[in-house]
Amino acid sequence: MGVLTTKEEIIDFYLDETFWPDTEASHICVEGDEILCGHQLSDACEFDLDFLRGLPAGSKIKINDGTVWDEIGDFSTDLVEHFKRWRRKQAQKDEVAILVKCDKSREEAVRAAIESAGGKVTV
Repeated sequence: MGVLTTKEEIIDFYLDETFWPDTEASHICVEGDEILCGHQLSDACEFDLDFLRGLPAGSKIKINDGTVWDEIGDFSTDLVEHFKRWRRKQAQKDEVAILVKCDKSREEAVRAAIESAGGKVTV
């Protein structure tokens, strides 16, 4: 059974270094056999930040299948289950994720305001 998420949430998952295994491999590989982004199916796509950032804001993403592994074979897990574990961990934190829209001319000021208030801008 897959999991439904958003572009913003999956980018947070992708960027959360505390949730990825500490391994001697040069990087962790994530591949989705079926990652559905709106009407666009990314079959056997590399699950990478450039691909995710290229999607429209608020895009709905359904991950039906996939695997996370390292290059040397020390770590392997199901992508859907790994994401669900991360999501449960986020629910235990005393913080909230929000989507903010502003005029392009005010983007820098809004980012600065969020960061000065202790927030983190991920996208």
